Amino acid sequence: MKKIICLLVMCILIVYTQAQDSITVSSGGTTIVSGIDVTGTKTICTGSSLSLTVAYSGFIDHIAWVANPGGTGAFTPNNTNLTVTVTPSGTTDYFVYVYDAPAHYVGYVRVTVFLASLPATQTITVDGAPVLNGSYCQGELGNVAGLQTSQVGYIYELQESLAPNTVRASVTGTGTAISFPAQLAGSYRVVATSPVGCQIIF
Repeated sequence: MKKIICLLVMCILIVYTQAQDSITVSSGGTTIVSGIDVTGTKTICTGSSLSLTVAYSGFIDHIAWVANPGGTGAFTPNNTNLTVTVTPSGTTDYFVYVYDAPAHYVGYVRVTVFLASLPATQTITVDGAPVLNGSYCQGELGNVAGLQTSQVGYIYELQESLAPNTVRASVTGTGTAISFPAQLAGSYRVVATSPVGCQIIF
């Protein structure tokens, strides 16, 4: 009977120890995923880099990063740094393998990084013509800048080219040509923003 009680106590202690192990992966101070044998996701813009930081608690000895697939944006297999910076070229799984002893594997945390497309570059128009400059007579309201086409749901801002890049007008894409209100003489640029926040300037 004593042996049975002893075995039960050992089992309880093992379960308790494992339950205390926890890994948190964050980016920019925001938690992406936390736990053991769990998966979190993060979406970034195509061409962007992402910094991933690991914090852990419990009886963890060390961690090791592995990317699948490897290649562009990956790092040396079994990278044990707590912070890594990646630049994936496509959807990539980044695994943190967790060990509570030098060679005793506990589990993993996975971060799946998706890439969001950048807005498409559009042709700028002035008074309806595909040109980058225009003129108007004294007393007129100015020139009307626009785009030959646009993407549905994307936000297009007409900004002053010089800092602080004051926004002069904002129009939501319709899938067809769009126009901004007439502007007086000056230098302007268009900033396009996708629904998930990816931007380009043209």
